[in-house]
Amino acid sequence: MNKENINPWDLEHKEYIDMIEGKNKSEDYKPFLKNIRLFSYKNILDGSIIEFNSPITLLVGANGTNKTSILRAIEACPGDKSLGDYWFDTDLDVIPKENRPRYTYQYNIPNSRTVAEVRKMRIKNSNRGPDYFETTKPVIADGMSKMPKISDLNNNDKEYANPLRWKPLNKSVVYIDFRQEVPAYDINMFFNISGKTTSEIKSRIRKNSSKIKALFAGETSEEIRIWYGKDRVLEPVSTLSDEELEWISYILEKRYDSIKILKHSYFDISGYTIIINSGSQYSEAYAGSGEYAVIMMVHKIWSALELSLIIMDEPETSLHPGAQSRILKYILFICYKRNTQFVISTHSPYISERLPDECRV
Repeated sequence: MNKENINPWDLEHKEYIDMIEGKNKSEDYKPFLKNIRLFSYKNILDGSIIEFNSPITLLVGANGTNKTSILRAIEACPGDKSLGDYWFDTDLDVIPKENRPRYTYQYNIPNSRTVAEVRKMRIKNSNRGPDYFETTKPVIADGMSKMPKISDLNNNDKEYANPLRWKPLNKSVVYIDFRQEVPAYDINMFFNISGKTTSEIKSRIRKNSSKIKALFAGETSEEIRIWYGKDRVLEPVSTLSDEELEWISYILEKRYDSIKILKHSYFDISGYTIIINSGSQYSEAYAGSGEYAVIMMVHKIWSALELSLIIMDEPETSLHPGAQSRILKYILFICYKRNTQFVISTHSPYISERLPDECRV
């Protein structure tokens, strides 16, 4: 049987895992993040190392073991990312000046057996502030190898090296955490960030729903987009593809005919509004939290670039056990088809028990 020609949701988890393992032995997933070692970072034991032995890695463990902190450090591995965007000094949480915070990581260079080693350290920079993390030359005391001479490298490896250090990992990163991402309607109705009365909040939703409806209908005039002097359309309307709809229907066991997504700030705080057609039409205000989470999760993963590093923090939140198992199958499908590397923190046995031991840390 040719597994490429059957419906992707009909394959078993084990079949996907075997196919991914077969591709992992080739060049398909390179540049591939191999590990990360952490020093003087929050409450994590100095020198702790996380190994990534598979294109899908699960971080499992009890609450309070800093899984989210580890995910944020992984997110900050590529050159255009900084851990200082999420971790910084306050009077309540002082970052030590001695034993400066830093982390090292390794990645496989494409078309090569060479492994690059990168070190990022927190360095006070007059132009970038006290929370800036900068790449430095390798330090043997941090468990790193000595940087080879550029002249000793072949032409392929030279593309990944500077004279004194390896270049940071060049990989697109997508971070997904739906505990922190709330639909536009919920932000306005239930968190009352604006400080307005319930009557005023309802009035604003009613007033701006006409503009949002017009955008979903294809209107893009300034009259629609601009509200109180600001363009409120943060991302244009996205219409989900047939493949995305098939996966959402499979995961939620409910038929979806069309789904459109808009990111906007008509309620002052940025958020997503979705319009769902599934026998009837309704927005995220009528959708369940699990339904919203699956729609956004499928879309964000589908929209990620090939070879991306996708980081997910407890994707099982709000999902029943069957949906957790089916969302894992979607992750396996994308990992196999798009050569995507996933790092996922989870407490879900319906996710972790369906992956082999080498996928869990």
